Amino acid sequence: MSRAAEGPTLDPVAEWQDALDEGPFEEAYASLEEVVARLEQGGLPLDTSLAYYELGVRLGERCTLLLEQAELRISQLDHLGGSKDDTDVWPDNGAGDPFA
Repeated sequence: MSRAAEGPTLDPVAEWQDALDEGPFEEAYASLEEVVARLEQGGLPLDTSLAYYELGVRLGERCTLLLEQAELRISQLDHLGGSKDDTDVWPDNGAGDPFA
C-alpha cells in the first residue's frame, strides 16, 4: 500500500504548535496529557509514535520552562516582600529621626 493510499500524513506538531510556542502552562500541560493518552492507546505506526513521543518531550520541556519562570517570579516577589518588612531600610541615627 502506498503512502498516498493511506491518507494524509499526520503531523502532531502542527496540531499543538500553539501550545509549544506561546500557549500558557495549562494549555501545554493539557496537550501533553492528550499526547500521552494517544501514545498509550497504541495502534499507531512507528513513525507516528515517534513523532508523538518527540512532541511529548517538547511539551514537557515547555511545561518545565513555564514552571521555572513562575518559580523565579515567586522567588523575586518573596525577596521584594522581605525587603519591605526590613526595619533596617531606614536605620535609626540615635536621634529618633532617620533623615537627620
